[in-house]
Amino acid sequence: MVHYKCSKKFLGLLCITGVVVMWVGSSELIQIIFDDRNFARPFFLTYFSTSLFCVYLLGFLFFPSWRNRNGSTSVEDTSGTEEREAMLLDSVAEEDEGVAQAVTHKSTDRCKSAWQTAVLAVQFVPLWFAANWTFNASLCT
Repeated sequence: MVHYKCSKKFLGLLCITGVVVMWVGSSELIQIIFDDRNFARPFFLTYFSTSLFCVYLLGFLFFPSWRNRNGSTSVEDTSGTEEREAMLLDSVAEEDEGVAQAVTHKSTDRCKSAWQTAVLAVQFVPLWFAANWTFNASLCT
């Protein structure tokens, strides 16, 4: 159990380090593009780099397991998951009724619908784009 926690922490630190390296590397690459290549167009660069976030959506067309929330591709897998969740909730309910209600509430609100996700994205994207455009414009000067 201790080994599992240490490996999870190590994996988390590795992911954070990877994000930092990619973020700093992309900033350096943008700086090289602006300075050495004389391409001082921060809006275009921001638009292009932000639009690349859509590339991963192609996976939903080619991999059916991406379309399901729990990652299973068959109905049998889903029913087995529901049975396991029901058994877990029953065992928790025997221990403490209040905890069972909290677990039930948490499991039903865990995933958002496609519409809710789209609404959140429409609210978030302008802020993300403005922040990145400002950052790229600051590197351009």
